[in-house]
Amino acid sequence: MPDPTRRQLVQQRRYRAVSIAKAERTLARLRADLESLDAVIEASGRPIRRYTSPLHRAPRGGIAKATLDVLRVAGRPMTAVEIAEAMPGGWIERIGRRALAERVRVALMRQAANGTVRRTKGPGRRVVCVSGGENPRVGGGGRRPMARPPG
Repeated sequence: MPDPTRRQLVQQRRYRAVSIAKAERTLARLRADLESLDAVIEASGRPIRRYTSPLHRAPRGGIAKATLDVLRVAGRPMTAVEIAEAMPGGWIERIGRRALAERVRVALMRQAANGTVRRTKGPGRRVVCVSGGENPRVGGGGRRPMARPPG
């Protein structure tokens, strides 16, 4: 016969898991609504400071843009750690050295998947990235500007 305490714990766990899933769906919907409102406000010509989660201190696309800027200025292949250390604007102080290097690495992987940067082998086992100079998408800014509403 199952232990009633264990059954209660499993039941409580299931209840909390369902509650978390509902909260995450609500939060995702609220974020999407907020982004839509921000886009409409910006389309009207008024600049707005976009919301960023306190857990994610970088503005949306900020790490990727800074990473590409550092690669372009350097004009040579660089590793994620080298790029993180070369970033201006106090990124390391805000996020931390290891976390910044990891975010740069993820940004480079996404940019390589997009074709914006090229991954090549460096000395030893290091993987370095090169800004894809011949790629027309480099420096494109990622998102297309929204069309302004009529009127």
